[in-house]
Amino acid sequence: MSEPALSEPAVSDPAAAPVLLVDCCAGSRAAWEQTFLLARALRQRETWGGEPPEVWLACPAGGDLAVMANSAGIPLIELERPDAALPLWRDLSSALRRCRVGTLHTLDRSAAGVAAFLRRGRPNLRFVHSVRELPERGGPLPARAAGRADALVFGGSALLHMSRPPENTPARIILPAAPPVPPGPAGLACPLGPKAEPRGDGRFIFAADGPLTPAEDKGLLLQAMAQLQQMNISLPPWELRIAGGGPQFHDLLDLAESLGVKNRLALLGPQPRGVVLDGADAALSSSLGGAGDVSFLLDAWALGLPTACTAIPAHLDIMRGTAEDGAKITDAPALALPPGNPAAMAGAMLSLMREPDARAALAVAGRRALAALTPLRMARAHAALYAELAAPRPA
Repeated sequence: MSEPALSEPAVSDPAAAPVLLVDCCAGSRAAWEQTFLLARALRQRETWGGEPPEVWLACPAGGDLAVMANSAGIPLIELERPDAALPLWRDLSSALRRCRVGTLHTLDRSAAGVAAFLRRGRPNLRFVHSVRELPERGGPLPARAAGRADALVFGGSALLHMSRPPENTPARIILPAAPPVPPGPAGLACPLGPKAEPRGDGRFIFAADGPLTPAEDKGLLLQAMAQLQQMNISLPPWELRIAGGGPQFHDLLDLAESLGVKNRLALLGPQPRGVVLDGADAALSSSLGGAGDVSFLLDAWALGLPTACTAIPAHLDIMRGTAEDGAKITDAPALALPPGNPAAMAGAMLSLMREPDARAALAVAGRRALAALTPLRMARAHAALYAELAAPRPA
């Protein structure tokens, strides 16, 4: 498999043909929120360096994505039955004719097969497909989309290498955009640094996010808790809160009891991530691979939380950035730890509790990383790809 070619992060001569983004919202909320950020940024002159092409978004009628897009003034193609192939084909086929689409870009797996079929017999239509997370079933890259796409976009190096795209299909790594930084007092952006209001009760709270599956290895966090608890060191009262559900919920409770850390653990079930993080002093990720906890880490950085995470490719991508899509990150925004190593995680937890200067430095680095991972940067990388595909090809 060849490495993805590098693309310029800005476009000066955009193709005039409209772009249709398609997201059936079969993936996570974090995934389709990226679709919204992309659609909104693609409609800005700053993205293209001139007048942008028309950008349409096809998504489930009445869903959260449609509501957000409508409020932002993004033209919509509302899909009545996005989970059924024939109605989806009819809706998209009609949209291609009515909107005179030049680039069809699918952003979740469920739409890719239909789009690949629509690509047949349309030599002037460019078909782009994005892989942004691992599906619950099947491989990351639908076979039909892989064979007929003009280009493939991956949300990180791990997704690229796991997908094994065809040698003759251009591939790009375009990192996700960071969430908007929460406003501070009087509507001003929060200053770089740790949370302004420390907890008054002296506790130190770690936060982690689900799902509770073997790939997320939440048992490692419990083992690290046991090792930390056994250290003969004076520490403030501390605990770990894990949001999310999954098949390992009861197994983790049993493990916590056997390790003697059940009184320090709170398994919260599905919870809004912002609520869990806002009450925490630090964020942890123990993911073993795949797409990792990228959106969780980005949200933690946006709230000014210091973080520790496993050094898997998905996490290293957003910690280091990539020159390919214009993201340049200089300071490490998280403590990167070997996967599957409870002792390393226990050491990181100890450091986060005992070293306020280190916490502050991580919080600053996290905010600076967010400044590199902007929606504008993500949209410019996509616009460069669209323009490259629209350029006349040699005979």
